[in-house]
Amino acid sequence: MYDTSFRCSYLEKDSLELYQEELLRACGCQTVDQLVPVIETMYESRKDELTPLLQKIMTLTNVSEELSFYVLFSFDYFSYMHDYLIDATFQTLCDKIKV
Repeated sequence: MYDTSFRCSYLEKDSLELYQEELLRACGCQTVDQLVPVIETMYESRKDELTPLLQKIMTLTNVSEELSFYVLFSFDYFSYMHDYLIDATFQTLCDKIKV
C-alpha cells in the first residue's frame, strides 16, 4: 500500500540518500528490487488520469507511456508526484513538472 502519511523533504535537502529512503517508504518497499511491481500497479490504476502528462513526457523523452510514468518517480519529480498522490490536483502536478 502506498504511504501518503508524510511529505517528502529530500528536494529541500538535495539528498539522494533521503530520496531513496522516501521513495522506498512511500512505496512500502524494503529494497529497490521491490519498486518495479509497486510502480507498475500504480501505473495501471492511474494511467488514464495521467495520460495527458505522460504523453508530454513521452514526447520529451522518446520513451513509452509506461516508462514515462517511471519518470514521475525520478529524483527531480518524485516529490511532486508524491504530493499529487496525497492531495494535489492534476494541474498542480503539471505546473510543478513544467511539461
